Amino acid sequence: MEIMTEKEFLETSEMISFGINFNGVAIPGYMSHAQALANGMTHTAKNTVTRNYDCFYAYPHYGEDNYKYATASSLSLMNTGIWNDGYFTVKYPVENGNYRVCFLVVENYQDYFRTFLIAVPGKSIGVPRMRKGEFTWIYTDYEVSNGSLDFGLNPGLSGTREVHIMAMAATKQ
Repeated sequence: MEIMTEKEFLETSEMISFGINFNGVAIPGYMSHAQALANGMTHTAKNTVTRNYDCFYAYPHYGEDNYKYATASSLSLMNTGIWNDGYFTVKYPVENGNYRVCFLVVENYQDYFRTFLIAVPGKSIGVPRMRKGEFTWIYTDYEVSNGSLDFGLNPGLSGTREVHIMAMAATKQ
């Protein structure tokens, strides 16, 4: 599992080829969920989430003085998402090539409620249990050879069936 710190993500975010704000609006660097669907995205998630929290903390949480997201754009990413009670997939058409893909996950229900796997071809990436209000960007390098960036969210053996994703960003290498 590769966890990117908030500072690292913000430093690399200018290089994003595209981003998707799942169940959200378009913001700089990220298309809206509706735009992604119009561009050919498909997913099997049956539910959406919209929250209205005003601050989130980077994982791992080290107290109230930890770095807070402050911008409306960042909060937009963290307060919307898609989820399912069990496994679901997301597919988005892209050019073949190598990508670094970052997945935004937020714990928005209760402390340590969920952990799950993000499955990409050839590997599964574990999402850590977090306290309510914590978030993390998890990244992986990914080779697309079929014209589609595909991934799945799998509850695995965690005992938690509810899995979700808030946003993703991809950079073509």
